[in-house]
Amino acid sequence: MPIESYQKRTEMGLDLRSLVQVDGKEHRDLRALTNEWFKPANLRKRTEAALPVLARKFVDRMKDMGGACDFARDIALFYPLHVIMGILGVPEQDEPYMLEITQNLFGSEDPDLSGVSFTDPAFFTELMKMAQYFQGITDERRAHPTLDVASTLANGQIDGQPLSDIQAMGYYAIIATAGHDTTSSSLAGGLEALIRRPAVMQELIDDPSLIPNAVEEIVRWVTPARHFRREAQEDTEVNGARFKKGEYVFLFHLSANRDETVFENPMEFDIHRPMRVSISRWESAYTFASAHTLR
Repeated sequence: MPIESYQKRTEMGLDLRSLVQVDGKEHRDLRALTNEWFKPANLRKRTEAALPVLARKFVDRMKDMGGACDFARDIALFYPLHVIMGILGVPEQDEPYMLEITQNLFGSEDPDLSGVSFTDPAFFTELMKMAQYFQGITDERRAHPTLDVASTLANGQIDGQPLSDIQAMGYYAIIATAGHDTTSSSLAGGLEALIRRPAVMQELIDDPSLIPNAVEEIVRWVTPARHFRREAQEDTEVNGARFKKGEYVFLFHLSANRDETVFENPMEFDIHRPMRVSISRWESAYTFASAHTLR
């Protein structure tokens, strides 16, 4: 988001500070609210049984399309959306509405989606629509809590106080968007990679035990999260590049996932690729660029 748009959003009281925008105690407190919910054991308990049924539903949908479909739009978009919205407690009938809002917000510079710029008043209109929708969810879960994440957020507390509206909105926004958008991109890009490599596709059909590692390679290959901007918390140096406290730093995941010092033959799609990369090596793999003060 351009700095000017961020400043305008803050002035309007719409400074959504989700987990990826905060540090220190604020980050730890927010993360602790849902930490138990998103642990693997609980996720398996809450969602795993439903996934094979849902997957079959979408495979059957493809079969009913007469031999051809737009996989990205017809299948990959809605399969993870249904999962994430279920975790959030959004009713199935409201999923198309939430999809429209999230695409308008986070595909705002994409002419194939909304074509709405970050500086366009319509962007802030969409932001308010999402805030109003999830405020209704929060009110409902405070009155009638269930086992979904919305109930956890609606009734959770930090330092003895419930989440503010803007804190809750930031949480809803990051789960609603990051959960389904990146997954749908990985599904579509992964299928394209396999279609272009029939022999690899056949390997997975013949030996499903290869699928977990193939998933890791698909995420590396597609790189659904392209870049992040971060702010240096202190003067530091990374791989010879110096950064002063307060400077903005861009992390390019596409470059990191093609780093030849970390991955052998990084420009090849390889479902047998070893994926156990240490944290220190990942840190050195990130390409830091445009590290100048933007304020």
